[in-house]
Amino acid sequence: MAKNDSWGLSCRGGQAGLTDRSLFSLADHRIFFYHRAQQISLIMKFLITLTIAMLALIACTPPASQSTTGTSVNSLDEYANGTVQQYGGSVGSRYAMFQLTWKSSGNVVGSYYHPADHGTISYQLKGKNTADGQLVLTEYTQGRQTAILTLNKSISQSLITWSGTMHNTDGRVIPVSFTRNGQ
Repeated sequence: MAKNDSWGLSCRGGQAGLTDRSLFSLADHRIFFYHRAQQISLIMKFLITLTIAMLALIACTPPASQSTTGTSVNSLDEYANGTVQQYGGSVGSRYAMFQLTWKSSGNVVGSYYHPADHGTISYQLKGKNTADGQLVLTEYTQGRQTAILTLNKSISQSLITWSGTMHNTDGRVIPVSFTRNGQ
């Protein structure tokens, strides 16, 4: 008669062996650890994306030599005429990094990319700051127009956020939002 212990080992005549119960248990454990590893991987990806977003917001401060003291809420972006400004945000559910150059004429040029794509695709942006707090940009992918973005500016404390919608040429409408530190 074999004696089973709680680990699924049986002892017969002084020999230890695995029982069917222990093999089933090992398979269950492998599946459990596989799914746990997938969960940890997803959590790590989320934390990395969140860290990149936070670093982007921190890095999106204007040069120290330029001061925004005394500027009105309506002109916080005016100091950036002709200089590149960095923004962090999202296109749909995907994190994106934006670079925009504000021209004194009201024209805006720039680009954005998704860090998760490792910089393999960059989308070009061209448009106009049509009125204070309103921005219309055309997106180009490999030189071909692929979307129109209509955005509105909001300011909360020292954060400047542009948010609105992207109307893709294939009919999709995607929410867009990007932010930078205005100080």
